[in-house]
Amino acid sequence: GIKRPRAQELFVEGYRSVRPLHERDLQAIPLLIGANHLWMLGNYARFGRQWGAQHVSEARIEKRVRSLRSWVGGHLTEVRAAPL
Repeated sequence: GIKRPRAQELFVEGYRSVRPLHERDLQAIPLLIGANHLWMLGNYARFGRQWGAQHVSEARIEKRVRSLRSWVGGHLTEVRAAPL
C-alpha cells in the first residue's frame, strides 16, 4: 500500500474517530496532494503580482517544484496502480 507520513496517519485516525472514511478516499489522498502542488504553482503564476515577492518568492516556487518532483517520484507508480 501507500506509505503515509505520521501526521497524515494521525489526521486520518482522528477523522475516522468521528466518521467513517472509505478506502477509495484514502487512496485518493496522494492524487490530491499532487493536485495541490500543481494548483499552488498555478496560483503563484496567476496571483504573483498581487501577492508580492514576499509570498511568491523564487525560493517558495523552487520548494513547491521540489515537492512536486518528490511526489511524482514517490507516488506516481502507486497512484497508477491504485484501483478506481
